[in-house]
Amino acid sequence: MTPGHDAWKIGGRMFACIGTRDRRVAVKTADFETAQLLIQTGHAAPAACFHKSRVLIPWGAVDDADLKGRLHGVCRIIRKGLTR
Repeated sequence: MTPGHDAWKIGGRMFACIGTRDRRVAVKTADFETAQLLIQTGHAAPAACFHKSRVLIPWGAVDDADLKGRLHGVCRIIRKGLTR
């Protein structure tokens, strides 16, 4: 990661990160189709340096409750995939 970026992880797996260069958060989505839907509806942009299931969401593009819901949802997905 570039200095000035924060990565949020669960069990060593990153689910979101933010940087200092712009006001966006890169978020993992459930799958490629979900990412494409967010991009097509204008709620997110492709996250070029990440897997295609990740998107960049500008602050203010979605309301806080929606962003919080996305972060909690992806946390649940990652937790299910972790070994005990």
